[in-house]
Amino acid sequence: MKLSVFFHHLESWEREKKVSIDEVLESTKALGIDYVELDMADVARIGKEKLKKLLDRHKMKVSSIYCFYNWNADPEDFKEYEHIEQAKVLGSKKIMIIPGFYSDLKDEEKKKIELTNMLKGMKKLCERAKSEGIIPTIEDFDSEDSPIRNVEGMKKFLDEVEELRVAFDTGNFLYSGEEVKLAFEELKEKIVHVHLKDRRLKTAKEDLQLTNEQKEMLGERKPAMTGDVMYSAYVGEGMIPIKEIVNKLEESDFEGIFVIEHFGVTDYQKAVEASARYLLDK
Repeated sequence: MKLSVFFHHLESWEREKKVSIDEVLESTKALGIDYVELDMADVARIGKEKLKKLLDRHKMKVSSIYCFYNWNADPEDFKEYEHIEQAKVLGSKKIMIIPGFYSDLKDEEKKKIELTNMLKGMKKLCERAKSEGIIPTIEDFDSEDSPIRNVEGMKKFLDEVEELRVAFDTGNFLYSGEEVKLAFEELKEKIVHVHLKDRRLKTAKEDLQLTNEQKEMLGERKPAMTGDVMYSAYVGEGMIPIKEIVNKLEESDFEGIFVIEHFGVTDYQKAVEASARYLLDK
């Protein structure tokens, strides 16, 4: 299993435990994690060359770099050039694209225009990525105003943009009330990258009965479109069938990278360590 983790989680570990990023990367590597997943904005903040030297020092690679675009308003959003350049410098074979968000969910005509803009921007970036030997991906993004929050939305982009592939997020279909195993079957032919996100789920009634202290211990709280409430979880701690999905992919000779993801947990070191143990000891 090729295993990655979001660099955000490692920087959070660094801050929480008051240790150096070198110490965090050394510990992460020792867990059996060989890659990091990067936010384009964080690469810009740190610097491409500086970050490359840091990762090289610990013999770690980049699994993918993701970026938020504003194509709904501006299909000529030129962050694409820097996105590709970062991937080339850091040796990332994949990028992930968040194309934008609908500005008004009640205005159907405006949504059509914005979707057209987002598809236009996506096609342009994907063609450029392909010319550089980089695989462009999208994930099931858990926001009501995202055009790719569910299988139907993702298929629209996949059908329109030939080069596009799937970064399958195991925890985000829950937001839209879709069954992750069914979503997997619908999208499996295009999956090249996986975000292993687990979730704990409470009904609205159960959530109301929680004390503030209990909610704080559960970590980041995110209401789903179904009315249920999702909370952050380490990989293997929640209700998502992580092992079943991993096993299906490995049985199909999947060659991509599995990425540990748990934004909003209360202890990032503990979360990374527990997630890695769960996955590598399975």
